[in-house]
Amino acid sequence: LEVYDDRHARALKVASSLNLLPVVSTEWIAMITARAVQQPFLTAIYEDLLNFEGSEIYFISVPHELIGQTVSTAAALLKDAALLGIQRGDTPLIGIHPNEPLREADQLIVVAETSTSASIRSTASPISSTRSHSFQHRDPEQPLHLLILGWSDLGGRVLDLLDHSIPPNSSIDILTPGEHLASVPD
Repeated sequence: LEVYDDRHARALKVASSLNLLPVVSTEWIAMITARAVQQPFLTAIYEDLLNFEGSEIYFISVPHELIGQTVSTAAALLKDAALLGIQRGDTPLIGIHPNEPLREADQLIVVAETSTSASIRSTASPISSTRSHSFQHRDPEQPLHLLILGWSDLGGRVLDLLDHSIPPNSSIDILTPGEHLASVPD
């Protein structure tokens, strides 16, 4: 269910006896943008996920051989599917850290053509890909120096999310059409 105000989403969840997850699309877009700024490899993952034509999102139980393995291992061993995140209890974890270990009760959130098309490669099988991505995390203590080109209604929320998560001594420069460069120090 998509709503446009976080207060309405919380009220809807509290008032409903159903197990539903209201989606505040603007909040998700701001969150994805802020995370992608901090971990640039996520942009390649989001691009791959958003380019899946004819595929849908499915929840599948973590195969026995992957229990205790990391999220990145599961992502690498998935065949005919792309890992979006995991469902842990009632909480979907999207953009989860690649070194997070998988638990028996977890479910993989995958993008696949059908619910049964996703499978696990044997660890001996080579993993081929038409794309090459670097999945290295940046040092979380190293200051970020960002340049934002343009502005939208989501800009303030992205800055708010970044303000709570970027390292000290980081800076964000904002350049909008027809205006001078504005600098926002940390």
